[in-house]
Amino acid sequence: MTLTSTAKALIHLSLIALTTYLIFDNSYRINRYSIATMNNLCNAFLPEDCRGDDNGCRDPTTYDDDRYCRLGRKNATLDSVNEVVDSYYVSITQNSLAGYSLLNSRNATNDRTEDTSLPISTSASLDPLPLKMTAESYVSGDPTSITPAVYNITSSDLGPLDPRHNTDLSIKEFYARLSSFRLSFFLADSVPVSSNTDHLPTACYVWSINVNYVDENESHLRVWVSAEVTGRCDDMDNKEEPGSLNFVLHAVLIFLSAILTLILSFELISSLRDIMSCKQLLKNDETVFNRLPFMLQSTLRKNGGDLKNLDWKFYIRFIHLWDAFLIFACGWVMLSCWGHMLGDDLFTSDVDFFFTGFGCACLWFSTAKYFQSSRRLYAIVLLVARAAPEVASILVGASPLFLAYGLLGTTAFGANSTRFSSLLSSLTTLFSLMNGDIILETLDVVRLNSPFFGPIYIISFFFLFTYFFLNVVLTVVEESLWLLNAEVEQQARGGAEDVRRSSSRHFLSRRVSGRISRHSEILRKSRAR
Repeated sequence: MTLTSTAKALIHLSLIALTTYLIFDNSYRINRYSIATMNNLCNAFLPEDCRGDDNGCRDPTTYDDDRYCRLGRKNATLDSVNEVVDSYYVSITQNSLAGYSLLNSRNATNDRTEDTSLPISTSASLDPLPLKMTAESYVSGDPTSITPAVYNITSSDLGPLDPRHNTDLSIKEFYARLSSFRLSFFLADSVPVSSNTDHLPTACYVWSINVNYVDENESHLRVWVSAEVTGRCDDMDNKEEPGSLNFVLHAVLIFLSAILTLILSFELISSLRDIMSCKQLLKNDETVFNRLPFMLQSTLRKNGGDLKNLDWKFYIRFIHLWDAFLIFACGWVMLSCWGHMLGDDLFTSDVDFFFTGFGCACLWFSTAKYFQSSRRLYAIVLLVARAAPEVASILVGASPLFLAYGLLGTTAFGANSTRFSSLLSSLTTLFSLMNGDIILETLDVVRLNSPFFGPIYIISFFFLFTYFFLNVVLTVVEESLWLLNAEVEQQARGGAEDVRRSSSRHFLSRRVSGRISRHSEILRKSRAR
């Protein structure tokens, strides 16, 4: 292993270790804070029957849309809106253990969605911002047109839902034309931030909160809470300081990523130069063929011996694909690190955090390149490369049948089961069935709707896709694995020249491009003489 290869491997592994540490460190703080805040909001602004087991948000992984609460009566909807208003003005600030406070009317003219950098006072001596109700209703006589309307909601005025200011007929008409409405408001949350000093400073963040009520088939309203951080509510500067550990780690990551990118870019440029040199020599002088390494001669023979019309598959073998992928990963890491260094000390944006995770995943994925020297360790990569085209063709061939079953399930059972209420829900249910999940539950659901057709639908799908298509895919993968093992055994017996060279990825090695360069140099010197 050369000095450059050793340095490249060390930098690569260092990047993996540092990005993995940052993900573990940041995810613990950020995810716990976000989940705790959402549970507090669900506990404060959702009806009691709509909360989860721990009086927080319902489990978002539950099936059949159980994470959503449904209100089927006008009185229940009015009670829910009253509870939101009471929680906003009283409960959330006085009873919650978190440091929530209301934004005051001094900043009522500021649009928080456009400018979140303006300081906001949370003094209790000023009137808090009122809740806003945004109602979307169908236009009379035109069921395809929806018009929005905005109302200020206070404890003394609940807008179009308030029976104190509206007649029963107007409230009934409002529900008849209703598509959805949401209660929107802002809360300031003061949270402690980590520091190396003895005191514990706090940071203030503005949460934009929506309590959503969406009409479903004119029978009930689906209710849930959504929230996100929209900015800061004070003038404190909690950006990472140059002396903090996270700042130093991000700076080191940027430096190492830049160095590794330069090294890999230089190697890729050398590979491209070798490609152009080989292409020119093969076109101008066919005697070069006998001077090429044996592996290249074998590849040219598979191409029909045509030295002047070589396709792109031949030349791409000179490019280090793993190195190109690693450059892509370094770019994501550098982009995420810049976002972290310019961002906040406590709350990292979702985009920056995603960039960090995606770059780290790419770095881990590219470690497979170090297994190329061992065919058994590298077998999983070769197996995917060999079996993927055939598996993809099988999936493409089965997709019309899968879509047909999904459409049939939506039309036959969608009116009585949320598992088939939409095409996406039907496809998700069928995919679960294909993998052996929720078989009995789904069979019971379709049997209630159609005692004769329902079981035939489920059983025929299960037999076709599980016992046939899924086993065909497994057979293709097993056959590819058997061929790989046969190649390894044949190489061990000394018959490597008859093994399929395309799957072994030897052309990713620098040895091939180095030999091409030496043969090109020899030919140039002979011409010069």
